[in-house]
Amino acid sequence: MKFLFCLLLCFVSFPLFSQVIIKGKIIDASTGRGLQSVSVFINNSSIGTSTNERGEFSITSPGSQRFDLVSSFVGYETQTTAVSPENASHFFEIKLTQKSAELEQIIVQSYEKDGWAKWGKVFTEYLLGTSPSATQCKIKNSKLVRFVYDKKKQILTAYTSEPLEIENKYLGYNLIYDLQSFSYDYKNGYFYFAGYPFFKNIPGNDHKIKKWQKHRQYAYEGSIMHFMRSFYANTLEQNGFTMNVLQRFANKEKKRIKTLYKEKSYRSGSQIILPYPDSASYYSNILSQSDSLDYLHKNPISSDSVAYAYDSATAVMEFKDHLQITYLKKKEMPSSKSSTDYILAMPVSIISMVGKSYIFIYSDGSFNEPNNILSEGYWAWSEKLSNLLPIDYK
Repeated sequence: MKFLFCLLLCFVSFPLFSQVIIKGKIIDASTGRGLQSVSVFINNSSIGTSTNERGEFSITSPGSQRFDLVSSFVGYETQTTAVSPENASHFFEIKLTQKSAELEQIIVQSYEKDGWAKWGKVFTEYLLGTSPSATQCKIKNSKLVRFVYDKKKQILTAYTSEPLEIENKYLGYNLIYDLQSFSYDYKNGYFYFAGYPFFKNIPGNDHKIKKWQKHRQYAYEGSIMHFMRSFYANTLEQNGFTMNVLQRFANKEKKRIKTLYKEKSYRSGSQIILPYPDSASYYSNILSQSDSLDYLHKNPISSDSVAYAYDSATAVMEFKDHLQITYLKKKEMPSSKSSTDYILAMPVSIISMVGKSYIFIYSDGSFNEPNNILSEGYWAWSEKLSNLLPIDYK
């Protein structure tokens, strides 16, 4: 299974600098009227507020250098505003555009009426995951989700007119997730979702808080955030990660056998006659192989072998093949909600670039151009909303 890291949509931030109070006003783009109760938050964080009766807001930045400020309001298009040291002291006037009522009606009419009954399980498992943490997560407003399935392309898409409200009793967060897109390609085994997360701590007694802190630490260890922070600091080995170059080649023998099978085999009664000289068992063995063959370089590499400094606050990761990332300090969790068997191997992930050959990484583990990274293995399974932590997690 492969997972495009667009769930990290617009993760951009942040080596430290002095804290700044971000001020601004949210207005209706057509009328100029200030909008009250607009949700304004730093993307993928627990830092946010709502606008007052005049549409004004004030947020204290977490000492970060750059981030996306998200403005979300029911009936309006979600707006993101890039904040950096250069403009952080400015007064932001953010204009929200109303969603097209006609377009909304067309979209609603095209969705399946019994979509949640048919696709809800698939949606939940790919959005929240199948780890033990997912068993303690609940989408509280799931009735808002609408589905369309393209039978020809075998692609499932999902849409919601309002942010999802997700209660995560495993990590102790109420997550407001402004879902922008969701799709699952049944034919090729790819899934993709993107959105803007905002975290709120669930109130609890000391016992619950300690339990949530323990769970958060476990979710953090070996995560993409943990890896990126270690990569930025060039402390992969100290933090339990190994990184190896992995090259992937086309399986030419499988391609040859498939061509022979297609062009020269024929049916005689109930039997399929295969071309000489390859045996039926050889055909079966080759056809069961992957379409590509992997060659893993034995010697681990360090961050600086695939990275360079863009500026004093930004690192660039750049590579052409694939990287295999192994985390040595914990074992994998159960492979499904119903599983009680733990996989003994260490968590192994494979990442590759699918767009540009590079991404920008910041000290807190965030990175931009997240849609450039394709993940396979452990991260494709684990990096779901049930294990997601805010970028201001320490």
